[in-house]
Amino acid sequence: MSSEPLALYLHFPFCASKCYYCDFNSVVAETRIRTEYVSTLIREMRYYAGLPHIAGRPVSSVYWGGGTPTLYDAEDLARIATELKNLFSVAAGTEWSIEANPRTISEDKLHAYGEMGVNRISLGAQSFDDDLLKLIGRRHTAAEIEDAVSLIKSSGIANVNLDLIFGIPTQTLSCYEESLSRAIALSVQHLSLYGLQLEEGTVLTRWVEEGVYPAMDEQLELAMLYRGEELLRAAGYDHYEISNFALPDRECRHNLAYWKHNEYLGLGAGAFSYLEGIRFSHISSPYAFISAWQEKGSPSVEEEEEITPKLQQAETLMLGFRMMSGIDIADFERRFSLSFRERYGEVVDGLLDEGLIEQQGTRLLPTHLGLALNNRIAAAFL
Repeated sequence: MSSEPLALYLHFPFCASKCYYCDFNSVVAETRIRTEYVSTLIREMRYYAGLPHIAGRPVSSVYWGGGTPTLYDAEDLARIATELKNLFSVAAGTEWSIEANPRTISEDKLHAYGEMGVNRISLGAQSFDDDLLKLIGRRHTAAEIEDAVSLIKSSGIANVNLDLIFGIPTQTLSCYEESLSRAIALSVQHLSLYGLQLEEGTVLTRWVEEGVYPAMDEQLELAMLYRGEELLRAAGYDHYEISNFALPDRECRHNLAYWKHNEYLGLGAGAFSYLEGIRFSHISSPYAFISAWQEKGSPSVEEEEEITPKLQQAETLMLGFRMMSGIDIADFERRFSLSFRERYGEVVDGLLDEGLIEQQGTRLLPTHLGLALNNRIAAAFL
């Protein structure tokens, strides 16, 4: 039985409305289904907590994602939190994050979250331009983002992340700079900057394909990427992962578990887990997720993949080069009991020659170019 810490993720696949760019596992659903989902999620928690390879393992982080977990009443989330603490070994000081939409939080909810153990809130801001927010289907305004941050800070929850998107159709560099400046002015502890991906089947992708809006110019998007890094570094944020910036000691512990290829347990519809060399996901439809538990009384796995030692090594390298700290060769050799040079010397030499990575002592680090072209680094290890 492993005693290694386990990152714990809970998925809440419900939103008040579907954003035009979003292909995440989320739906707009009536209250009855959302209530049934809570009971089913607790049932699943009890099942996994009793498995020999999970029981008693310390939990390194708890992350409530979605969807919009804060769409729920605080009483529903408190019920889940109470059960979670009874079932899993969660120490004081563990990072508890919850994703929120600016319109779905209140003073009462924030107080309840603090009582539950939540000490970090990730706010889906996306932009401080009201016209762009409407274009991508967000329901909040820029002013509501600022109000939400103020409310969170006054509640005593001292760790706040803002998500921002760049590369939105019609977005200019100056517009993006204004969003960054307003985010920095709020003195949040963490910022995640994501380049917009036009995903198949989304409203925004259809509009671009039909010519309603222009596709983002690649050079302009690259300029936004570099400008974001420049402004946040000047403001004291550490660029510790491709899309993520944090004040000292405010890195997201939960996401670091993913990037370091540690084990994690995902609960809820569509949630992924990585345990004992197997990566798997639950059935994605919340309706089917509920029905499966009612009919079978056990999880319904939708996808499953064995992560062989060779694939685990490759993924550890791919994920490691997403982080500014890169890969420590000595640590990698200890973890996998192999000679790094014999196994990956030729690939690494090619990446060094291309200027995508650099070596400092026993560490291999992504370069500025390597961060922008990270897919090329990842592909080299597949």
